[in-house]
Amino acid sequence: GPCALVAALSVAGLPCSSVLFGGFLPSKGEKKLSQLQNLLRQASAGTLVLYEAPHRLLTTLEMLQETQSAETREIAICRELTKRYETILRGSIGEVLREVKSKPENQKGE
Repeated sequence: GPCALVAALSVAGLPCSSVLFGGFLPSKGEKKLSQLQNLLRQASAGTLVLYEAPHRLLTTLEMLQETQSAETREIAICRELTKRYETILRGSIGEVLREVKSKPENQKGE
């Protein structure tokens, strides 16, 4: 929804003094990787917010893991906000990736 960004920031537990909204990344390949790397450079000292489709979540997390320090960069995945199955996953990229892989229900929703 129109306030998903603000709702996610309010519960993510990540710094909000500098936020870059990257929206949806391209769906595949070099364009996706290039845009992700560019956004990560721009948001190196702040919080980067991305939207991602459930069926592309694992691929994007794996790409993040390859481009960032997987055990030190903190991330949050916020899904189904303000709904019955609201879920917020927080931790390093590696920790969150393992959690998403271990529970397929974390790959569903908005």
